Amino acid sequence: TNMFQNDIGIMYNVRKWISLGLERNTFHFKDKINDTWSFGIRPFARWYPYKSNKVNLFIEYGAGLSYSLNRFPLTGTGWKADTARTGTQFNLTSKYGIGAEFIFSNRFLFQSGIRHFHLSNGNFAGIQRNPSHDSNGFFLGFIYKPGLNKPK
Repeated sequence: TNMFQNDIGIMYNVRKWISLGLERNTFHFKDKINDTWSFGIRPFARWYPYKSNKVNLFIEYGAGLSYSLNRFPLTGTGWKADTARTGTQFNLTSKYGIGAEFIFSNRFLFQSGIRHFHLSNGNFAGIQRNPSHDSNGFFLGFIYKPGLNKPK
């Protein structure tokens, strides 16, 4: 399954080595059987084992909720592909990954990394209604820090 993901959110530096955030997610899943959009919300945390004036390395984890326009994932297995091992519209998501923030100025950062993504309904609808989706991928993004007019 090909997956497009777009996140936008807020992040707050709790300490020098940890940030907490909340993001709104948009997903599009497409393959021979699936073609749906999902929308969700996910709190997350980032730990920074290394920080400098040019780059910050981080480890991140987040888990949240997602709602799809169609049931997802459809597996196409069994005698009736629309019911056998068919997902639900309401799902749970999780992500974890590693990355780096590259500092351009005191307001703008570029981020890049690798991430694992998981989506399933947590077996709420029973084992036959809980196929999952797992994927690994690269991500790119920008971070904007408003209101930081302090000189370096």
